[in-house]
Order: sequence, then C-alpha cells, then structure tokens
Amino acid sequence: MGNKEYREVLRAGLIETFGPKEYREVLRMVRKMDKMYPPQSGTVNIPDIHAVLTERSREVFKEYAKDACNWSGTPLIGGNVGGSKEERGNLTQLKIAGLIETFGTDDGCDWVRFTEEGEAYALKELGIDILLGTI
Repeated sequence: MGNKEYREVLRAGLIETFGPKEYREVLRMVRKMDKMYPPQSGTVNIPDIHAVLTERSREVFKEYAKDACNWSGTPLIGGNVGGSKEERGNLTQLKIAGLIETFGTDDGCDWVRFTEEGEAYALKELGIDILLGTI
C-alpha cells in the first residue's frame, strides 16, 4: 500500500471514529507533529516518540505490550487491559506515532497489532519482548 492509499484509509477510519469536525482537529495535530518531528523512514527515533506521546498514552502502550505475550503478540482491546472510551484517544495517539495498528474481526472484537517500530520501542525502552513478555 502506497503512502497515498494509506492516508486515504487512515482518513476514512478517523472520520468514522471521530466524525468530520474532530477529524480536522486530528489532522491539524498530525500536520503540526510532522513539522516538528519529520518521519524517518525505517527508523525509530525514541526521543521523538517521547515528545509526541502523553504520559497516559505511554502507560497504555506499556500495558498492552506487557499483555501481548498472553495473546500471541496481538492483544485484545478490553481483554486483560483497557477497552474504555477514555482510552480511545490514547490508542489513536499510539497509531499516529506509528507504534500500533488496530483491527476488528467479524465477531466484534478489536485487537492491537504492534508495528515494527512499536516492537522496537517496547524492547529498547521498556525491556518488553512482545511475544515473550518482560525480559
């Protein structure tokens, strides 16, 4: 999937999740973050991740990373961790930072999938192997 297609899928998902007005606000935030912290292809710039994530978003990431070993690396949202409406913004922030993706299944369950950057961040910064748990 190319960058343009990815942006269209992301746009559609954000509008569906937040609505058009909130989507524009999220888009402004993303553009601001892109200017402050230009994406670096194939690398994880950990100081940049710290700068764009709130403390609660880092906590949510850590909770899902620790729980991932119980779900073969892909934890259920609201399984052993989280699932509240308040957490949705944190998950969105983690998606924007490129650390996770989320997807739904036909049975109505939503799951967290860690990106390569997310797995690297969990291992290097938190000492958590997504498949094995805390090292």
